[in-house]
Amino acid sequence: MKTNFQELLSKDKEELEKMIENLKKDILKLRIDLSQEKVKNFRKIREIKKEIARCFSALKRKEK
Repeated sequence: MKTNFQELLSKDKEELEKMIENLKKDILKLRIDLSQEKVKNFRKIREIKKEIARCFSALKRKEK
């Protein structure tokens, strides 16, 4: 799931925004599953948060 930062920079703004939206949906689903004890791997939430941060960083760099 981890994406290379250069790959993110090669995507356009709409793709990055769509990717962020999908990652936020994934993290919400994982949090719900975690609260219901369906998921044992809570580290995945941290990985998704970092991926969202990478996407936001790429968006900010594209705006400059």
